[in-house]
Amino acid sequence: MTLEQFERNITIAESKLRNLEGQQESLNLQYKENLQSIQDAEALSDVFLKASTLLQLVSEETRERSIGKIESIVTQAIQEVYGDKALRFKIEFENKRSAVSVEFKLWDENLKQYLNIVRCEAGGIKNIIAAILRLVVIDLHHPKIEGPVILDEIGVHISQEHRARFGKFLQQYSKLTGRQIILVSHLEKVNEFADKKIRLRRIGTDCEVSYDG
Repeated sequence: MTLEQFERNITIAESKLRNLEGQQESLNLQYKENLQSIQDAEALSDVFLKASTLLQLVSEETRERSIGKIESIVTQAIQEVYGDKALRFKIEFENKRSAVSVEFKLWDENLKQYLNIVRCEAGGIKNIIAAILRLVVIDLHHPKIEGPVILDEIGVHISQEHRARFGKFLQQYSKLTGRQIILVSHLEKVNEFADKKIRLRRIGTDCEVSYDG
């Protein structure tokens, strides 16, 4: 083998290695995205389960009022955050012999069809539904659950253009219910409407704390 052939083989091998590294990076990114989707779906399912359990435990009269309140608040949140009055959150509660069926749906008036909430990736809408539904379930719980609610990095999967409106809705909901919401987030847009802000900034091995409001 001549030196020229050897160098050519090295160049080909390096090119193949770069291609493999690129494929590996792409697969790693895809894996992380799929893992996040699974975690989001599990979190949403957990909220749905808690809401379903709550609705099954209350009387029929209380259930009807609760369903109406949940549908109204979640629908208002979706419409205000996305600026789309065609979207409506629906709960279908049905007694089937000895079993009870509770389904949570998202209706699109423009498309005249229900959207799959778990598979819906548009702008982080399932994350918004999960967050608001969690707040409503806590407020409807009996006996009453006192104290603040902590939401940790809840806006990270919400599209950037919708984050400020989501933060504003949380502020409005907090004032409406009288419940303090402690929002932990690195996103300035989500925190924009907070009444009080505590900022933590790491400087070397130290942590700087500042207070606003």
